[in-house]
Amino acid sequence: MTLKRLKSLADSNAVDSRKRTRLLTWVIVLCEVGLALVILSKYYQHLNSRKLSAHSEEFRLAVNKAMSAAELTQLAQSSQDWDQVATNWQGAIELMNAVPVASSKYQLAQDKVNEYQRNLEYAQGNVEKKSPVKSESTNYWTLGSRWEEVTRIQGMPSQLIPSKSLCQEVAYYENSKVEIKNGIVIDYDNRENNLKVAVNNSVKTGLVGNSNYWTVGSKRADVLSIQGTP
Repeated sequence: MTLKRLKSLADSNAVDSRKRTRLLTWVIVLCEVGLALVILSKYYQHLNSRKLSAHSEEFRLAVNKAMSAAELTQLAQSSQDWDQVATNWQGAIELMNAVPVASSKYQLAQDKVNEYQRNLEYAQGNVEKKSPVKSESTNYWTLGSRWEEVTRIQGMPSQLIPSKSLCQEVAYYENSKVEIKNGIVIDYDNRENNLKVAVNNSVKTGLVGNSNYWTVGSKRADVLSIQGTP
């Protein structure tokens, strides 16, 4: 075999070796890519499984919240009780709305949302019904009221002068005055018609027009002006 022939065979073997090396490299790369795809697929399956599990948990929590609201409904009496019932129904609705369309419980969750919404509206209606109605009389004071109550409603007087009598004071609101003894209102003179005073649960801010009547709790000056000197 000539030297030229040997050199040709050597070159041919080198080319084949490089081809085999490249082919082997591509095979390894493809195997690695395939393995990576398998791992990613498993990972996403795991994530989806966790998401579905989380949404199933939300459905379960929503049902529990609704059961709690239903139990409270049987016991609720005050406005605060019904407010808590409404809060529970609202929480159950939010949890049910979190169930995704892809979930097998989606349609059931939507049906529950409609049901819970009706219950929520019922509870909210009872919050308003059970709310205590504040009496207008709380905005007025009267004979026998404590001085703290008068100042809360009327504000602080322009003057507060000790009377000659022991433990007695006279509070002035401009020219109107309130007499206090031992912290209790015993008399008043609504000369400026600016005192927020009530008599027999009706508001009295002084004599109205030419009133011809007096009643229990009326001031002595009012009685004398209507009845005359005894």
